[in-house]
Amino acid sequence: MKDKDKTKEQLITELVELRQKITELEKLKKTLQKNEEKLNAMLRSIGDHMSMMDKDLNILWSNKTAKKIFGKDIIGKKCYEVYHQRKKPCEPYPCLTLKAFQDGKVHQHDTQVIDKDGKIIYFHCTANVALKDEEGKPIAAIEISRDITEHKQAEKALKQSEEKLKSILNTMSDYCYIVSKEFKIEFMNKAMIERFGDQTGKICYKVFFNRKSPCTWDKLKEIQKGETVKWERYFPKWGSTLEIIDSPIKNKDGTISKLAIGRDISEHKQTEERLTYLATRDLLTGFPNRTLFDDRLTLAIAHAQRSKKKLTVILFDLDKFKEVNDTMGHKAGDQLLKAVSKRMKNLLRKSDTIARMGGDEFLFLLPEISHIEDATKIAQKIIDSFKSPFTIDHQKIHITTSIGIVLYPQDGEDADTLIKNADIAMYQAKKEGWNNYQFYKKLI
Repeated sequence: MKDKDKTKEQLITELVELRQKITELEKLKKTLQKNEEKLNAMLRSIGDHMSMMDKDLNILWSNKTAKKIFGKDIIGKKCYEVYHQRKKPCEPYPCLTLKAFQDGKVHQHDTQVIDKDGKIIYFHCTANVALKDEEGKPIAAIEISRDITEHKQAEKALKQSEEKLKSILNTMSDYCYIVSKEFKIEFMNKAMIERFGDQTGKICYKVFFNRKSPCTWDKLKEIQKGETVKWERYFPKWGSTLEIIDSPIKNKDGTISKLAIGRDISEHKQTEERLTYLATRDLLTGFPNRTLFDDRLTLAIAHAQRSKKKLTVILFDLDKFKEVNDTMGHKAGDQLLKAVSKRMKNLLRKSDTIARMGGDEFLFLLPEISHIEDATKIAQKIIDSFKSPFTIDHQKIHITTSIGIVLYPQDGEDADTLIKNADIAMYQAKKEGWNNYQFYKKLI
């Protein structure tokens, strides 16, 4: 009787324990249901497209975003039928989900799909195995796709803009090229390739200037700040001077390249130099004219003032030069002036300047003369250079010179005063009978 009662007690105990376990399982079930509801709510709220598929690529589950894009009746259908409206997988893009099933790895790529309305959407897709069986074999994979249509459209617009820019640059006669921040040539327009050859992919300072480091005049820092700069440079390899305008170009990755537009100004520079030469040189002798001499004298005075040194100005002309013109003609007179100029060049030091003032008058600028005796020696050399006759039109011409000498600062503190007083000294030399030199006011 006791054994039967004991069995009954055990059964009651086991029943109570079973009911407790059932209660715990019910609580666990409710917890799992709540967690599942929370998970489903979270998945439904995600803006990215999410779908779960089996090994045959049947859609097992999709979130709200996916159903909104492709329709509510997509469960049970093949993913490639829904997303690409294709009858076979991997057309026209490789199927990430199949790859995930094959190797168990995460796979990503960009693709395009067709929504329920026939509109093309660009997705960035990620596929990964989500569920495995007891043996560890994958039975379901999840695919998450983010809409990148706007990004793709922006890329396309940027590419079209770049192609349009290059097309425009190729129609230009100016030389155009694009250089990266690493100084690599990314683009050259047609005109530039025809002139300099295709240098795309090469380092600009090595190609154009044969340098081992970036050009010291390159304004890359300013360009990186969004500034436009202008400069001109001689390209020794091609013998051309170009005027360059560098402008910043923002790339899609946020980096800044520079667009350089160059115009060959070699002829312009030659014309400019020629005009400068004509404006500052005496055409007959090639010597500086009065304008250039005045500029150099003014600079020499400023330097002498700072260094507290002296300088000398010598003015001389040809005695009785008018008789040569009257008897032999102006052409012979010009030839004589050229011959005199040639001799005068041999008397110059590197720091000296000789100019033709006009007619038969010449000016010497002797900077940093320390003693009056130095000026005397130069004046005597000029006189001695006229001792040998000049041969003009097979005739020997004997001619002398009269010289006026002034010193800075005692004979004048500016260019005009010094030249005026040198002229006075020269005419004093003529009064003394030509072929001699005189200092202003006869200071010695």
